Amino acid sequence: MNAKELREAQAAGRRIEGAVPPALGREMEYRPRRKTDALPWIEKGQVHDWARYRSREVRAA
Repeated sequence: MNAKELREAQAAGRRIEGAVPPALGREMEYRPRRKTDALPWIEKGQVHDWARYRSREVRAA
């Protein structure tokens, strides 16, 4: 899924989760730092940059 499809799935109530370690199965939220952010997904509740992921590294559950 691309970023747009993931955001639509999230808006429809689907859970977005990490698909790669160390975030495997952890809930994610779409929170880009800027318009062209390459790492727009962050672990829910996190503020650290190391907890950010690309759209290909997350999935709709």
